[in-house]
This record gives sequence, C-alpha cells and structure tokens, in this order.
Amino acid sequence: MSHPVIGLISSLNSSDPNLQTIKKVVSVNHSYVLSVLGAGGLPLILPPAEQDRTIVEMVRKVDGLLITGGTDLRSQLYGEEPCWNQGPFSPERDHLDFVSIRAAYEQKKPIFGICRGMQAINVYFGGTLYQDLLQEKSCTVKHAQDSEASCWSHTVNISQNSVLYPLLGKSAKVNSFHHQAVKKAADGFTVGAVAKDGVVESIENDRGPLILGVQWHPELMAACGDPAMKKVFNFFIRSCGK
Repeated sequence: MSHPVIGLISSLNSSDPNLQTIKKVVSVNHSYVLSVLGAGGLPLILPPAEQDRTIVEMVRKVDGLLITGGTDLRSQLYGEEPCWNQGPFSPERDHLDFVSIRAAYEQKKPIFGICRGMQAINVYFGGTLYQDLLQEKSCTVKHAQDSEASCWSHTVNISQNSVLYPLLGKSAKVNSFHHQAVKKAADGFTVGAVAKDGVVESIENDRGPLILGVQWHPELMAACGDPAMKKVFNFFIRSCGK
C-alpha cells in the first residue's frame, strides 16, 4: 500500500513587515509534518505562487490537502470592513488557500483545515467569520490560551452526526489559539463541534469527499503523542488513501 501524499499549505513569513516578498521565508510548522508522517502520510509543502494554474498543478500532485493555521483572513473576503482588532493578513496566503481549496474540491480530493484553515474553507464556500471574539459578549471561554501549545485548554462538545464522534466521542479536550471564529457556516456544511460558549469548533461538508475543519490545533497535540488527536490525523490520512 502506498502512502498518501498530503499537500501542506505554507505561509510567507518574516519578522520585518517591510521585507520584500522575495526575501521572505516559506514555512510550515514542523508539527504538521510530524503529525502527517505519524499517521502514515507523506508531507509535501506547497508554496505560494502567483499563477492559479501553478497552484492547481501542485494540488494535482497530492492525494489530500491540509490547510494549515496562520494569520487572519482579509475581512473583505466575507464582505466586511476590518474591525479594530483585525490582525495582520497575507494576500499571498489568502490566494494560495482559496485556489488550493477550489482545486482540491474540483479534483475531489479530501481537505482538512486547521484553525485559520477551517476559517478559509468556510469563507471560500460562502460562510462568514467573527472578526474578534473579545467583542462578542456571548464568548465566555478563553480561546487564546497562554499555556504550552501541546496542552489542552478547554473542552468541545461533539455532535453524534459528526465524523469526529467515532474518533473523539461526545466531548474532547482541545488546545486553543484564535481570536476569530466561524459566524455563519457555509451552505452545504454542518457544525460538528462547539465550545461550551457556543463558538464553532468544527465544520464538515454534508456530502462528497471529506472536507473537515477544526478550530483547534490537533497537530500540536498529536506531534507530542496525544492519542485522541492522533486518531484525527489517522482518519484524514485514511480518507486520502489510494
């Protein structure tokens, strides 16, 4: 049995916001690589590219797509002007996410979105986001933890109809590093898990090849041996099997 090749969406990073694009670094957190390898997949890092056709061809080379975490999406992508606490964004990353999602969807390949990745999936298919949870009175859970990244921070409740339910049961302990979240789930998607304050923690498509998004960072926990989050990666890699 061959190992599925998993495309990992990368970011352009630099500590200097004025640095020319050509001098920025294409990067992916190593925990994504470790988690994919640990589940039997072969990670292939996909860099930003100016031409849509280049991104489409990159996606064609993989068996599944993992949309990683990163900076905020531009609020204009879901029809809003930025609020005061809108964080930094990357046009290159927005472009890579959207073209990759479109290509994988058209090529009928499984897609797994993590944190920003889930938000990108939701926005691409027509959903919206809360720009800043601190401005939402209903948000009573701390969603940006200060503890070690591999440690869980809060619990999520999981729907019995979710693909996560057979893996994690009716609730799971997750880490949390976000200030934005899904507001309206895109048409064709259902909410699979929520935090105790109602913040959406996972979405999934109703039909077709798997499209799953989670708001937490399972890769940071799986890479450190968390058995529950390793199940999530095992499930995704199996869905990409040839």
